[in-house]
This record gives sequence, C-alpha cells and structure tokens, in this order.
Amino acid sequence: MLNKKNTIFLINCSLAIIFIIVLFVLLFSKNNIDKKAKNDTKFLQEYLPAETNKNIPLLEKENDKIYDAVFEENFKNIVKQTAKQETQINKDLYPILDLIGYNADEIKEKIKIFKNNGMDFGTNKKLMSEIMAKFGNKLDDETLGQIKENHIIFLCITNELHKNYFSRDDISFMEYKNALSSLFILEQKIYKENLTNEEYEDFFDMTKEETNETIAGLVEIAPEFEYYNSDATAEEIYEKIPRWKLERIIEFSKTQSLMELEIGEQVNTGELTIDEAIKHTENSFKIYLESAKEILDKEEFHLMFASVENQF
Repeated sequence: MLNKKNTIFLINCSLAIIFIIVLFVLLFSKNNIDKKAKNDTKFLQEYLPAETNKNIPLLEKENDKIYDAVFEENFKNIVKQTAKQETQINKDLYPILDLIGYNADEIKEKIKIFKNNGMDFGTNKKLMSEIMAKFGNKLDDETLGQIKENHIIFLCITNELHKNYFSRDDISFMEYKNALSSLFILEQKIYKENLTNEEYEDFFDMTKEETNETIAGLVEIAPEFEYYNSDATAEEIYEKIPRWKLERIIEFSKTQSLMELEIGEQVNTGELTIDEAIKHTENSFKIYLESAKEILDKEEFHLMFASVENQF
C-alpha cells in the first residue's frame, strides 16, 4: 500500500499544486536542483489545506509561529485590499487562455470557484507569510494585496492548464511547457516591479536577470510522465525505453495525474473524505503501475518504478 502520509499529500495538493510548490522551492534555492523523481514529499506537508474543509485534519506545522495573531490581522487587512476589486487578467495571459480554451470572463469565474473551494489556501498563505515577514514594513497593504491576488490567479490558471493538458490530445507537451514557463515568468513580474535588485536577489536567491532563464531551465527538465526511481534520470529513461512504449506511458500518466487533480478538488469541496480519497488515489496509482507493467519488460519497469514496484 502507499504510505498514508504521502497519499494524503497527493490528495490535498494535487499534481498541479505539487509542481508549483516544487518549482517555487527550486526558485528559492537554485543551487539545489534535483532532477530525480518526486518521492520525498516531507518538505511539502506544511502546504496541506487546514481550513478548507472539516474533513481535512488540522496538521501540526513546524512554522506555526509565523501564523500568530499579528500575522492573521495583517493578512485580513491584505485580503480586504482585493476583496471588493474585480479580478484583472493581464493581457499577456491571453495566449495561455487561448491554448486552454477560456476567455477572460470564463477564467475569472474559474478563479472565483478556485477561491471558494479553498484551493489557494496553503500555498498562498505560506507565500504571503514569507513576504510579509521579509517586506511587511516596505510594501503597503495595497501592494501586498496585489501580490496575493496575482498569486491566486497564477495558481488557478496553472491548475487549469494542467487539467486541460492531462485531459486533451490537442495540446502538445511543448505548448504545455512553454505555457508553464510563461506563467512563472509573468508571476514574477510583480516582484520585479516592487523589490529592489538587492531585495529580489536576497528573497529568490537569484537576480532579476537570471529568473527567466532559470524558470525555462527548470520547466525544460520536467519529463512527460510520472516515474518513481530516485536513482534514474528522465534522460536515461528516454534513452533506454522505446518511444512507442513511452507514448503509452505518457497516456497512462496523464490519466492518473488528472484523477489526482480531481480527487484533490473533491476533498477540498467536501465531496470526498480523506479516507475515501486515499482509496481512490491508491487505486488510480495501482492502475497506472499495472498498465505500465503490461507494456514494459522487467528491466524497463524497474528503471521507471524501482521505488514503488513492490508496493502492490
């Protein structure tokens, strides 16, 4: 069986949020880039949404102190800055919206639903706590509110991009990766405009000029499929497994990833309890492994799934 702690993580964060957080972590520590499979999720557990649904247990966080009374009061003030404002969609996002088939009004409705379902809670509040701790005395509440809203828009559109890519055949992997790069680059714009070069570099561990290249590089190394072998690289898998087999694995991986996203949303909306979602997630993961096993030989399967091949 899957480790329950890791399974709950998968359910609550979903693949889209996982990818976003991993990339943010890498942006904060650009010298610690690891191209291995995403097997260690311990550092991500703090992002589990604790207030979006009563089915989700409150988890202890090592950084509870950052969510003190002062922070909560300041956070409420920041929320008020954007609560009555209409969501503004940057025109630079239009090509991405065209790719996934939404106009500005439709994505605004998606963002509203995204907020109501609590999908933004963990990552957004964590990020804002870091920014407020670092720049709370420099940035006014209006600017902090804009940063918060900008981040929610980014999270929602990225989530929609993932869902559409996983469920459709008319979005190529290259289009998907280019759109991801564009989203991350646009998301950084507000920081570049409001932080000095020194502040930006101190916070993101890179200069403003390095950001675009770093983001493009990180997105570029993302493989087309989920694999679970911490000793293998995507390059090795591409080299040793025939392309026709990888095409099938990609289909299986996209199907499983879409199921994880949908399960995560159902937990946030209260349609599934944690225990129910664990069973669904374990089942989808088992189907992914069994489907892969049908077309890969023993050596190929070990290369891709060594870390989990004996779990079922």
